[in-house]
Amino acid sequence: ASTTFVGDEFSGLLLLPSRQPGANEFSIEALGLFAIAVMKVQALLGYRDPLFDLDFTDDAHPDPPLRFSIHAETQSLFHAQVIRSTALWAISGLAVDMMRTRYLHDLPFRVTAQSQLIYSGLVTLEGDPTTEQPPPKSVSEAAKTLSHPYYLAVKPINSTNFALKSYSKLHDHPAYRIEFVFVHGGTELSAYLMFRAFLAVQLQLAKADAAAILPHISLTQPDLQAWVFMKEVQLRGSDYHFQQFHAVAVVEAMARYMQLHAKYREMTFRFYANERLVGEGCVTRAVQYRRWCHRLFLGDDAGTADIDWS
Repeated sequence: ASTTFVGDEFSGLLLLPSRQPGANEFSIEALGLFAIAVMKVQALLGYRDPLFDLDFTDDAHPDPPLRFSIHAETQSLFHAQVIRSTALWAISGLAVDMMRTRYLHDLPFRVTAQSQLIYSGLVTLEGDPTTEQPPPKSVSEAAKTLSHPYYLAVKPINSTNFALKSYSKLHDHPAYRIEFVFVHGGTELSAYLMFRAFLAVQLQLAKADAAAILPHISLTQPDLQAWVFMKEVQLRGSDYHFQQFHAVAVVEAMARYMQLHAKYREMTFRFYANERLVGEGCVTRAVQYRRWCHRLFLGDDAGTADIDWS
């Protein structure tokens, strides 16, 4: 089986997963959350920077200890597609393909461009002796990820709130909090559908610089029948902005909130910095069916108390 995308910046790239039986099996939730975590970290770095090797385990959420590795082929080191955006496209496309086909096992894969091998890689369990793996990550490499000035770890506070925590000593962050609300009577959406939408948003966000201010992010895909929307809220007297590194962490928090409650239902969120509202958004069916979410998109700040939830 193969996955290809045409008519966009990844035109001509082909993702080729191997379908040989693997020793380990993952759940859709474990794979989806892991892929989103990979995307969150890599989205903070240069989208079009050369990337020859990437070896990632989610040190913030090591259960289960999934591992993603991708390596450029020697003869392709200076190929125009040996860049971070290709690796992001590969992990996103691979996770979506695995969830869609429910082939949730160890999976070697290749990425080609015009029949030329660009990358080879593997999704597996960390430390599994039955698979051929690169050497383990060094402690310094893991610490480097956590200490990135814009890296925010996602941690639940209670049943409705998550905190975003920075470990960087180079950047003074405020206290971040996200408040989620499942829409009463909202449509139930599948885990596959939501993880696919979140991965698509992460790929879109990765194109922006980590410090970029985002007035709004809107993603809808007709075949998904899902809409993810986020926007900055500019309150009088506030110096805070909704930035790219906030958004990629919010996406991960959305996914972890849904997984924590085992509900993949339409919802809204509000994002706070030192208890000042900075951003808000929604996850819903296609926008034309959800007037309450459309009002956020149009900039109606009248609040939600009188919203018709149809």
